[in-house]
Amino acid sequence: MIMNPDAEVFAEVMTVICCSIAALTLITMIGRMLWKMGSRMSATPVRSAIASPDVQRLELAIDAIAVEVERISEGQRFTVALLSDALPRAHESQSLTAE
Repeated sequence: MIMNPDAEVFAEVMTVICCSIAALTLITMIGRMLWKMGSRMSATPVRSAIASPDVQRLELAIDAIAVEVERISEGQRFTVALLSDALPRAHESQSLTAE
């Protein structure tokens, strides 16, 4: 049977649209099922890592390291300030003795 070309194009477009909707619905249903299965698996109580004594000791150690790094950087700044004050005087004394 011979169909109108416009009707044939319309039928092809509708077939693609219906298949796409069916595929998206199936993908959504499978994704939701997997999501629920994953939620059930992780429903077991997990010990909070934040309250762990190991984590608390680690936090204290990091705080101590941060304080020491700040002391080191302050010492370096002080040393640079002393050297920058001493260098121009040494440079001036060398230029005076060279003349």
